[in-house]
Amino acid sequence: PATAPGPDDVEGTADTSLCRLYRHVSHDFLEIRFKIQRLLEPRQYMLLLPEHVLVKIFSFLPTRALAALKCTCHHFKGIIEAFGVRATDSRWSRDPLYRDDPCKQCRKRYEKGDVSLCRWHPKPYHHDLPYGRSYWMCCRRADRETPGCRLGLHDNNWVLPCNGPGGGRAGREEG
Repeated sequence: PATAPGPDDVEGTADTSLCRLYRHVSHDFLEIRFKIQRLLEPRQYMLLLPEHVLVKIFSFLPTRALAALKCTCHHFKGIIEAFGVRATDSRWSRDPLYRDDPCKQCRKRYEKGDVSLCRWHPKPYHHDLPYGRSYWMCCRRADRETPGCRLGLHDNNWVLPCNGPGGGRAGREEG
């Protein structure tokens, strides 16, 4: 009653030999694959740097980049807030006399490590008394508590710089 192997039996023997081959190779394959993945994965060098180096690097970044870093990593957020990193384009006054002055546009006061962007309305809020229509004249939004329609940098320099006698006319020659 010996029968010739059918097509099903040939596939069955091929499958078992492949499984044996995969089982034999799989451990070596997995080990090599793991080593290659470790070599190819991006290293997080920034987290390994000392804090004073990170503070120096962050001090060369603009406000938007620092705000993005604060949102990206808790470690970076802690460093920016703890060391009071200021952006290169920051307009917060460092002068002790004016340090507590609020922003000209949004009236926010500076806090250590603040790299937020300023939102304000460039035009006044129009209010018709007593039951008339009220709205911001710049963006026509009705709610007075609506966030500003302009986005920019905080600025608490209320006094314009004077470049010399004549209120900033120095250096300009007419003739």
